[in-house]
Amino acid sequence: MAALLPDMQQLVERMGPHPATELQLDLSSESGQLAWWATAVVLAAAGSEARGLEASRRLLDRGIASPGALGGLVPAELAALLEELGERAPAVAARLVGSSRGLVERWGGSLGALSADCDDLEQLGGRLAGLAPGVGVASVLRFLRPLRDILPGADATPLAASARAAARHLGWISDGDDEEGPPAGLLYRWQESESGVAFRDVEAAAERLGARACLRERAHRCPLADSCPLRQ
Repeated sequence: MAALLPDMQQLVERMGPHPATELQLDLSSESGQLAWWATAVVLAAAGSEARGLEASRRLLDRGIASPGALGGLVPAELAALLEELGERAPAVAARLVGSSRGLVERWGGSLGALSADCDDLEQLGGRLAGLAPGVGVASVLRFLRPLRDILPGADATPLAASARAAARHLGWISDGDDEEGPPAGLLYRWQESESGVAFRDVEAAAERLGARACLRERAHRCPLADSCPLRQ
């Protein structure tokens, strides 16, 4: 008899919530959004989410995740605090310092000011990527996904390919759903589920599952074991 597929709450319990949830960031506040920006830049280049989260916690614990604090540092000073990132630390430090200075100089250190008149994702993403050299699409999309309903222009941010693959395998969306644009299919399924977990946590859990197994259909690596839909 095939094992039951996990529901959304069970998947979050198994795979873990969104990094912003783990770090207890209030994404409804600008200070929380700014801390999430710094975290997203770190995570996009960390290679390992665990290492990226540890480095981000250090910045948060020292109170230096804001644009004003980060922009006042010399990149070499910041790189020393990002030791978990190894040889990637100098490049990540340069992006953090550069984007923080860019945000302060062009937008008064405010993401609200940066996004206020953005009409679409292309304009918003372009402004974020333009804050400093090296800030790429991965950082921008990672940052915007949990802010779809908060920042103007962010609502069309697509699912990560890994999250979409996991959602398809779990039967939450159909083939062809959510290939681009806002994840309407998965959002609808989440609303219908009344799971009690935040959408960003469901999305992050699906992204982890997909990266581990679903994206390349590697059932032997699936952490769901006998509940893996590829094994049934």
